[in-house]
Amino acid sequence: MKKGQSSLEYLTNYMWAFMLFLLFIGVMMYFDMFNMERYSSAYCRTDANFVCSDFNLLAIAGGNSFTINIYLQNNMNDDVWIQNARLFEKNESEITCQIKNIYCRYNETDFYATTGMNHDFIRMRPGEWTPTRVCKVSFNNCFKNVVPGSKEEILYFLNFSGVNSAETHVSYGSIFAVVQ
Repeated sequence: MKKGQSSLEYLTNYMWAFMLFLLFIGVMMYFDMFNMERYSSAYCRTDANFVCSDFNLLAIAGGNSFTINIYLQNNMNDDVWIQNARLFEKNESEITCQIKNIYCRYNETDFYATTGMNHDFIRMRPGEWTPTRVCKVSFNNCFKNVVPGSKEEILYFLNFSGVNSAETHVSYGSIFAVVQ
């Protein structure tokens, strides 16, 4: 066997191995195996003022808007009143929503509030968001393109105060969920 032939066979064998490696990487990219969001589980994070017990993100037909429901538990030692709630994208640009609601029930007196023209909440029924009570905060018809089956991260801010207090506080949270 000549020296040139040996070198050529050596390069040919390793070229086939390299080609198989490139094919393997191409298949993995085709099936989106390098997308880390694909393997991330859904979560809802809040600060110490509230506990997120459940959430969902629903696309509205057409994909130009969505509805998000967040079930929050009052983790404070006092009744609270949510004055304003806002949604933001990861880049902190605000997401506009047509309707925002707060609804509490769960074996207690119903409590319901909705937003007015200035996006501040208006009490529709008497009642308070008492400590340990779980309430649903809904953002409806929010304008952002979402694709069902994809994962989205949404940030939310809640401006609130104690029922008998004039001091306003801000609570921050985020949701990472599959769009349904």
